[in-house]
Amino acid sequence: MHCGHGWIIGKDGKRWHPSRSQDELLAGLTTTKRGKPWLLKALRRLFH
Repeated sequence: MHCGHGWIIGKDGKRWHPSRSQDELLAGLTTTKRGKPWLLKALRRLFH
């Protein structure tokens, strides 16, 4: 069941929004993206 604007009511009666549960996942993905460019630059320097 949903209650509008993307909110879903679970079996336990609590409201849940998909974007709220994805915040941690997205934060993890953005930190990995930040870490890769320096590694790629270093590898390119080694192999060129």
